[in-house]
Amino acid sequence: MIATQEGMTYPELIDSIIKSALARLEKKDTMTDSVLILHHIIKADPAAGKAFTESNDGVLQEVKAVADALAKLGISHRIESISTIADLPAVLSVSPERIVFNLVEALAGSELDYCLVPAVCRSFGKACTGSDTPCLMLTQDKWRTKAVLKAANLPCPKASLFP
Repeated sequence: MIATQEGMTYPELIDSIIKSALARLEKKDTMTDSVLILHHIIKADPAAGKAFTESNDGVLQEVKAVADALAKLGISHRIESISTIADLPAVLSVSPERIVFNLVEALAGSELDYCLVPAVCRSFGKACTGSDTPCLMLTQDKWRTKAVLKAANLPCPKASLFP
């Protein structure tokens, strides 16, 4: 886990992310300094198998960890979930929060729709934790990612493509 590699506990890492997002916000307007914790709707699907269940449980644990950290810091927050990317504008249009803590990992529709969450948040003038849309889209293609890393003279392991 990155937190332990950096000498931080998981709650300290979450605190750091929240404080960093707050520090990046410069403009003051009608939005509040509270945080919207956003995740995808978790649906029980016995046919999906154990790995899917564990992943969903992990998201819910992350939601709780973030909510607990925000409460500890005295920062108001609320939790919302979406099923599709089309649900997000309706949530954000009535959201007074300036920061979106993005825990969306998958959405119904295209498998890449979750990558659009940061762009939609920014289009509503909200800061969003995590990687931006271009980075998320890039990392969905191993070969393009390797090309970008190599172009930046970063080491990459050799790989082969088997059709």
